[in-house]
Amino acid sequence: LVNSILLSPLPGVREPQRLFGNSNDVVSYPTYLDFKEQIEGKAELAGFASRSIAISSGGQSVLGRGQLVSGSYFSAVGTGCASGRLLGPADDQPGAPPAAVVSHAYWEEALHADVGAVGSLLTVNGVAVEIVGVSAPGFRGTRVTDFPQVFMPIALWPRIAPSSYQGFGLDRRSWGWVSFVGRMAPGVSLAQMEGALNHSLRRQHELYPDAIGPDDSIKLQ
Repeated sequence: LVNSILLSPLPGVREPQRLFGNSNDVVSYPTYLDFKEQIEGKAELAGFASRSIAISSGGQSVLGRGQLVSGSYFSAVGTGCASGRLLGPADDQPGAPPAAVVSHAYWEEALHADVGAVGSLLTVNGVAVEIVGVSAPGFRGTRVTDFPQVFMPIALWPRIAPSSYQGFGLDRRSWGWVSFVGRMAPGVSLAQMEGALNHSLRRQHELYPDAIGPDDSIKLQ
C-alpha cells in the first residue's frame, strides 16, 4: 500500500490519468537516471525518496517527513505552488544552494501561514536550507499515507544524510531507494512504458550484473 502511487484522486495535480509509477521495489539512483534517459520523448520521469528528517524552525526542532525529489518532479507530477516557486533542474545539481519547498499544510500549521516564509531558512538534519516556495493547497505528494512536509532536491542527499548512511551515495548502483513517477506523452500507453522500462532494466543487467538481477522487473500502475 505504501509503495502504491495514488492516481485518483490526486489533489493539486493536473491530468492524473497520464501519470504512472512503480508499484514494486525501489531502484537505485543510477538506474533511475538510465530510465529517464532511455524513455526520453515517451514520458517525463521524476525520482523521489521519502525520509524521516529533523526539522528546526524558530528555535524548535521536530521529527518530520521529507521527500528528496529530482529536478523534474514537480513538472512531471503537474502541480503548482501557492507562493514562491517550485524546485527545478537547477536546484538539483551538486553544489547548488540548498533549497526546499514546504507543503501548504506545513506552512499553515508549523509556519503559521507566515507570508514571509518564502526566503527564510529551515534547518534539515543540521543543514540550513532556504524555503523557495509553498506547494499548492491539498497537494500531498504521490504516495498513499505518505505526507511530505518538506521537499528537497535529491542532490542534497549527501549533505543531509545521517552518518549511518556513510557510503550510500547517489552513485551506488546496488542500493535501491528511489521511487519514480512519470507523465506519459500523448499516445503512449502504460503497457508501452512498462515494456520500455523493462527493456532498459535487461540492458542494465547486461552491463551491471552485480547490481541488477536477471529476474528484476518493473511493474507499473
